Amino acid sequence: MIDGIPEDKRPALDSALRTVFGRPRYDTIAAVAGGLSGSGVWRLGVGVGSYLLKLEAPADGFHDPARQYACLKLAAEAGVAPELLHADAEAGLSISCWVEARPLADHPGGRRAILKEMAKLVRRLQATPAFPPLVDFFEGVSQLVARTQALGLADAAQIAEPLERLAEIAEDWRPGQAEPVSSHNDLNPRNVISDGRRLWLVDWGAAFRNDPWVDVAVSANFFASSEDEAEGLLQAYLGAPADAAARARFELMRQTCRLYYGVLILASAAGSGAGLRPGAGWSEASPLSEVQSALGSGRMSMDTPDGRFGYGAALIGEMLRQCHTPGHQRALEVVAGG
Repeated sequence: MIDGIPEDKRPALDSALRTVFGRPRYDTIAAVAGGLSGSGVWRLGVGVGSYLLKLEAPADGFHDPARQYACLKLAAEAGVAPELLHADAEAGLSISCWVEARPLADHPGGRRAILKEMAKLVRRLQATPAFPPLVDFFEGVSQLVARTQALGLADAAQIAEPLERLAEIAEDWRPGQAEPVSSHNDLNPRNVISDGRRLWLVDWGAAFRNDPWVDVAVSANFFASSEDEAEGLLQAYLGAPADAAARARFELMRQTCRLYYGVLILASAAGSGAGLRPGAGWSEASPLSEVQSALGSGRMSMDTPDGRFGYGAALIGEMLRQCHTPGHQRALEVVAGG
């Protein structure tokens, strides 16, 4: 292994460098901290330019470089993602233009500007030619919830209520469901970067054709710090004040996406010994607001299994708490009647 690049990937990298730059070598290379997917990311220096090299984790039922690169190509062409220079699905290797990331906290206009721009990026993405399909979102989330039991993170009794609440939402949702659109499906703060002028969406491993409310709901869950901010994002997405039907779908998908992210993050802690103790309920997890504060202050870290499990459990606990509120019940009624 040279510079962290696996030897079996080097022929594909040499070929990619020849194709893009006309030579089989880079001048500098530096590893870049990635997300939770297991992919390898490097910054390459070639001549006076900088580029992002990404090597994907092995393909499985969800991670598929061929689908990912098809989505990334469309997103880059739409100006939502950085320019894609090369993609080799067989090798799981891509090279994109490097974006020098600035702290989101320093983005011009602050939080409200970020929310407005996120809404516009989602709308631009949804206007692209449709991404390849993968799975019905509600069925996919249900499978992920069931997988937490197989991974030893929760038992049958503990996953029963999340599955019940998810089925309840899906039953009322589907009759009036909109046509699926191009969707990133993973708009967490690690996958949204600012260059100091505008935002870019990166890491397209979870992208596929999906319900149009997913990216809107995920953006609100991660970037809105209050209900007023969430409402502002919704209005920016719609381009007009939200009616009762839009607001109901927005709220129901926010809960579905809390469950979706909760079980994804839990799965990333599998094998570490983390998990709910037998007989414990999700309500015993720390409140989501406390966990988010701890992550923000550095008292918890997503780089540790305990941190990931704590965050995932808090997301599921918050989803269930919201599902027992009068507002949630009204949203179900509005969607079912619409």
